[in-house]
Amino acid sequence: MTTYPEGPLIPEYLHRGLGGLVKGIVRSPSGQPVPGCSVGPYPTAFPDHGGSATAGAPAIVGKTGADGSYRLGLPPSTYTIKAYGCTASDVPLSGEATGVVVTVGHTVIVDITVTERAPQPS
Repeated sequence: MTTYPEGPLIPEYLHRGLGGLVKGIVRSPSGQPVPGCSVGPYPTAFPDHGGSATAGAPAIVGKTGADGSYRLGLPPSTYTIKAYGCTASDVPLSGEATGVVVTVGHTVIVDITVTERAPQPS
């Protein structure tokens, strides 16, 4: 990881120009920004291997800021970007964007709308 005084940690593959950036805003169905959501990439294919990725939790997870914005530096691949959070009254929210293609040196804008989801049985 490389650290710059004016910003967050930069993954080494981005520092070396080997990745791309996904950024956007997480919004409610009414269009309002949703702060504090977790946002994570789930690879669906790896271009170098041509096959599907294995399912699992993302290795990189970001949080939306007060304005609902997020940024994820990622290696090249195709992703589903998922967002999870809760309303002020603890109602679970989720949303996703599929087919997000990350290429070296490019920024992809991916806005996500989250909706209420049913709680999982315990």
